[in-house]
Amino acid sequence: MKIRLAFAVNRAEVFEQKHFGEAEKFLIYKWEANQLVFQQAIENPLVQTPLERHSPEKAELLISLLKEQGINILVSKQFGKNIKRVNALFVPVQVGTSSPDELFPILKKQMRWIEEELLQNAGNYKLFNLQKGTIKTAVNSKN
Repeated sequence: MKIRLAFAVNRAEVFEQKHFGEAEKFLIYKWEANQLVFQQAIENPLVQTPLERHSPEKAELLISLLKEQGINILVSKQFGKNIKRVNALFVPVQVGTSSPDELFPILKKQMRWIEEELLQNAGNYKLFNLQKGTIKTAVNSKN
């Protein structure tokens, strides 16, 4: 299985306290031979759209963009209400670090667990919280 991750960052390539879909750009990495390998940076075309913050339309456009890129793991400081839509296709990973470089060793330690989630729970992925240790929780489908 090919594993590709999208890091939700600002223009300075730092994680911000924003929902995944509000990131200014996405850093795309692939997981290969137990390493995170940078692939490309993609500007988030939805940042300037007039669509409502948590609209289903915005979620579907973002899902299409990420699927085209072969992404299966989303990495962000925050996720909004649309996490209920995206966790059907992507493993959400919430982080507490600001810099992707700070996150690499933490993420590398947890990738086996995240890989297992991808293989075993397709369509109903759990949220991984890497802020203080590692916690895996179900995404609340209500609301």
